[in-house]
Amino acid sequence: MPDTPPRIDLPDCDPPLNREIAHLLLRMLTAVAAHRASRAAGRSSCDPPPDSGMGADGLEPTG
Repeated sequence: MPDTPPRIDLPDCDPPLNREIAHLLLRMLTAVAAHRASRAAGRSSCDPPPDSGMGADGLEPTG
């Protein structure tokens, strides 16, 4: 049994679909990495990003 996981071979008959699947997979992995980085920094996943301009309650400041 090989040490590498099995590959998923997508058919070459639909390159636009393969490109869309790759794009969605990249977005998902980027979101997971951002979530893990925020958890490692001690922020809750519900907190707004520090550069969002939002207050701690998640609302935009008024006035």
